[in-house]
Amino acid sequence: ADGDSPYAWPTADGAKPADMVDVEPCPAGTYGTGGTCIACPDGSYNAFSGISYTIDDCIACVQGEFSTGGAQCTPCVEPSWSTPGSASCTLCLLGYAWDVSEEECHACPAGAVCPGGDSMPIPREGYWAPYDS
Repeated sequence: ADGDSPYAWPTADGAKPADMVDVEPCPAGTYGTGGTCIACPDGSYNAFSGISYTIDDCIACVQGEFSTGGAQCTPCVEPSWSTPGSASCTLCLLGYAWDVSEEECHACPAGAVCPGGDSMPIPREGYWAPYDS
């Protein structure tokens, strides 16, 4: 019956049913129901406040952006880059190499080729590197 639906409000007389609970809207960057708000997972965002019912309301960040869950994605600072749905910018543009110890991209050193991504510099013929490439 229509009167039994939790969504049939207001009632015919305009009053809120006695068993209906007020629910605080979830803030941007979250989703949930019944007053329980859950942060969007890393690599996604939800820009809207209100009742976002499911994790499907959290949208994956696009390539070149990242998020640690929240109301928006943040652009990567060049020369770093990211794949869609990333929580950080741990890829490098062509001509740069990922430095594992410093966790950032560096310009390709002389005598090497740097294909970008998470690759280390690849020594050209006649050059060497202090690691296995």
